[in-house]
Amino acid sequence: MSYTDNLITKYCILFLTLIFMLTMSGGSVNAESSHSSNKVDIITKESAAVFPMSQDLASHLQLRFNQYWDFLIKHDFKAAYQLETPSYRAQIDEPTYIKSFAATLIWKSATLKKVKLIREDKALIDFELAFSYEAPWGGQVIESTNPYSEEWYYEKGEWWHNKNVALGAKN
Repeated sequence: MSYTDNLITKYCILFLTLIFMLTMSGGSVNAESSHSSNKVDIITKESAAVFPMSQDLASHLQLRFNQYWDFLIKHDFKAAYQLETPSYRAQIDEPTYIKSFAATLIWKSATLKKVKLIREDKALIDFELAFSYEAPWGGQVIESTNPYSEEWYYEKGEWWHNKNVALGAKN
């Protein structure tokens, strides 16, 4: 099995697991806009004096996060691909990236809740993701909203989404 086939298999398994978890949670949401204007908590590591996150850097990260999820909500996977880390794009070509998304999953909104600086070049974003999908056992559309976390990296003067780390559901 090639690296690409293995990666696609892993994402399919992750997606099916996500569907099962969401089905069991029974969550529901109706979202009208893709982003909230709520104030975002910016938390830096305990040693904030070593690498404080400036407001400009945090605002730019928030902008990139919003762009990324706007692209996914619109199913503009080509544009979302351009926001993945350069190292990811060097390993995974655009057609493979696009195939990794399930056609039955419809993202409604991604609301950024918290930014935590892990290192000077790495941040963890907590957010709520609202989406719907068609249940595989009978066509029922299930709507849900759940909290997630994802990593972003600062490299070459820009923030990049890290798809190498699976979308992490929070408890």
